[in-house]
This record gives sequence, C-alpha cells and structure tokens, in this order.
Amino acid sequence: MLELKQQFLRCHNFLAESTYRLVELLGEAETRGYLLEDSLTIVDTAYWLQAIDWQSKFLSMVLNFTKDPSRKSLRPLIELYGRGRERMKVEAEMLERQLKHRLATFEQPDDEMARKVIMKNEQRILAVYLHVRSGYRGIDLARFFKVPKTTAYGWLDWFKMLPEGLQAGILAFMDSQAPIMAACQVPNAMPKPAGTGAASTGASQAAAQKSA
Repeated sequence: MLELKQQFLRCHNFLAESTYRLVELLGEAETRGYLLEDSLTIVDTAYWLQAIDWQSKFLSMVLNFTKDPSRKSLRPLIELYGRGRERMKVEAEMLERQLKHRLATFEQPDDEMARKVIMKNEQRILAVYLHVRSGYRGIDLARFFKVPKTTAYGWLDWFKMLPEGLQAGILAFMDSQAPIMAACQVPNAMPKPAGTGAASTGASQAAAQKSA
C-alpha cells in the first residue's frame, strides 16, 4: 500500500505540473497560435487528455467507496469487470464481514493503540480529556494552552471523529495517567473529584476542628 500511495503521489505531481503548463500555453496568444498551427500535436494531446478524464471516472468510484464502504458503493467497482448477481452477492457478504472485523478492532482497542494516539497528540488529547471529564469549554482550553479558539475547538472536533471504541480507550487510559500530566501542564485544571462542593467542604472543616 505504501508503494501504491507513492505511485499515486508521483502521478498527481506529474499531472498537476503538466496540466498547469498546458494551461499556460493555451492562455498565451503566441504559444496558443503555435499549438493551433501544429494541429496534429494538439489533437493527439486532446486524445490523451480524454483518456485521463476517462480514468478519473474510475477514481470517483474508488473515492466513493473509501468515503462510505457499503454494498451501494461497492457495486460500481465490481461491475467494472462484468455484472453478475451471484458474484455481487458473494463480494457484498465478504465486505460486510470485513467491515464488522474493522469495527470490532476499533470497539476494543488495546492500550498500545491508545498510547500511540496519545503520544502523537499529547496536547490535544489532554485538552479533550479536560473537556470531557471536567467540562472545560473550548474558550477555556484556548486560554490554558495559549492557542486560538479555532484550534481548541478543532481539537474537540478531531476527537469526535475518532471511532467510539478508540475514544473510550483513550479516555480510560487517560483516567490513570492524566492527573500527573494535568498537574504539570495545566495548573488547577484537574478533573473534579466526586463529592466536591458544600458537603465535602463541611466535612473538611469538621475534620480540621477535630484534629485541632
């Protein structure tokens, strides 16, 4: 997959540079005139541009599938190689099993997976933790971390986009680690323990008088 990704990146760069160059040539009267005089060249170029445009239709199918893997988005990809109800049924059933496996993987992520995400996103994970566990707003986080409000709210939106299982795994991991991190990085921004308020204050005062 890495090699395929690199190939698409090189393809994108080549097409982007070549297309930009062609637009430049067509946008200037002098070079446009040369292209029109050399009609065979421009016709041949148009042919290959049509081929590239035709290939882009396949990319649209791939993009639709990656955005929402489902029976509906899988069908056009399968039908590229011929229609067949039985084949479509088998492929769709396999897709459903693959999706269930992927969801199961994210439903119960191990500590190592959560730890990797946290290590790569320490600051925003801590901000999210303070928001979820202590109710700090985006504007409060922006002030604590000295970042723009848009950045702070962007951290919260990023966390919401993670799979629910991974969110739960990160929060569970942070429950055991965040107190030390919060004390070091965000003074007075600790999760509020249960029993705070007037009752606990009264209990503390009574304990102090008793010890006195």
